[in-house]
Amino acid sequence: FTMVSISLQKITMKLALISILAGSAAAFAPAPTARTSVAQNAALDDLKSIAEKSNPVLKFYDPLELSSTTIWGNSNDDTIAFLRHS
Repeated sequence: FTMVSISLQKITMKLALISILAGSAAAFAPAPTARTSVAQNAALDDLKSIAEKSNPVLKFYDPLELSSTTIWGNSNDDTIAFLRHS
């Protein structure tokens, strides 16, 4: 009964050590940087220029802010492309 207890303690200590090491390694991982691509800004600029050509009086009007949201976890560029083709 004591042999089982000792081996269980060793396994528990090893698991605790592994989890501590994994957690501390994640602390030193580089933080993801935000990327602003020209393509995303170009998609919105294209959308605004098309709206201005279509209706010069109203120009760009987006009351639901669909041009600045994402759908189904895709990027903003993918959302604008989806909305253009829908």
